[in-house]
Amino acid sequence: MRIAVNTRLLLDGRLTGLGHFIHESLKCLVRDHPEHTFIFLFDRAYDPQFVLGTNVIPVVLPPQARAAPLYMIWYDWMIPGAIRKYKADVFLSMDNFTSLRLNIPNLLVIHDLAYLHYPAHVDALHLWYYRRYMPRFAHRATAIATVSEYSRQDILSQCNIAPDKVRVCGLGLNEGIKQITDWDRVNNHLQLLGIYQPYFLYVGTFQPRKNVATLIRAYDEYKKQQITTTQLVLTGDKGWKNEEMESALADSPYRDQIIVLGYQDNESLSALLCGARALFLVSLFEGFGLPVIEAQKCGCPVVTSEVSSMPEAAGGAALLVPPTDITAIAAAMQRIDTEPGLRADLIKKGYENAASYSWQKTADTLWEMIVRITTARTTT
Repeated sequence: MRIAVNTRLLLDGRLTGLGHFIHESLKCLVRDHPEHTFIFLFDRAYDPQFVLGTNVIPVVLPPQARAAPLYMIWYDWMIPGAIRKYKADVFLSMDNFTSLRLNIPNLLVIHDLAYLHYPAHVDALHLWYYRRYMPRFAHRATAIATVSEYSRQDILSQCNIAPDKVRVCGLGLNEGIKQITDWDRVNNHLQLLGIYQPYFLYVGTFQPRKNVATLIRAYDEYKKQQITTTQLVLTGDKGWKNEEMESALADSPYRDQIIVLGYQDNESLSALLCGARALFLVSLFEGFGLPVIEAQKCGCPVVTSEVSSMPEAAGGAALLVPPTDITAIAAAMQRIDTEPGLRADLIKKGYENAASYSWQKTADTLWEMIVRITTARTTT
């Protein structure tokens, strides 16, 4: 079987949550099925590290698809052409988008429908594209995988498609995220980042639905009520519509105790998670919330939102808060700082929850879906 795969988000040093999902799933699929050929479709020059086996054919298809008009060219013209050229039997796309001009089975991974719930958080051009094409993608796909039961139910209700078309594939833990037990190593790394005090940590893209501005304001309230040296460390890629976050930073009377870092590699992120008092992921909406289980794997207590998929991801091993309630988030910070028994309980339960997630399980589910849709095609 020849499997064409959308790999445009495999970017060296810039793997976001979607990029990690694609990378880790494909490592398992390519390794486990050496008898099959995988055709990786990139939209720019690729790093050799992403050619994951001798059964991979890397192909570069211009243009670089990072905006709506270019998406249309790449997905609906360049991909069908490559599929014909390389005689692919099935198309796998794991970034929410697919092609509307395919005559072969295609498996689509939709991570979430955040654009429907928070349209104001999406720039106008992308919102137009999502509204116009996401329902078409859902109906055009032969089968759909998603990362949580919350997202599955959301897709079914919003897209009006048959329940047996959508299956939860889950996700796993980035192999590069590891608990570091050598505290000298952790502290040395933190000092390189300019961190010398206890800290709360945020990990994720800086964009409105991640609710970072509210987290900053909650930190301000916490600091006003406590005599503490605990800092707030924010790490991640810059997204879009960051004005409210920047305003909250500028207005904070504790700005000198808030450290803003950019994208961190696996070693740095592991050290940050291992050293943190707690991870605070108080997003307004998540399809899953991968940093939750990454933190749990590293023995970092988690405080997360009580909405969308985050309670499901946390698995009963997190302190849940209303994401718009500044006072409640500040109170959670105070509890984390002053209740060692609470932290110990969250750490213990977090280990147990994180152990239940596996990229191998994700890849196995994706493979079962690929086999099912290709077999159905050959028997009809």
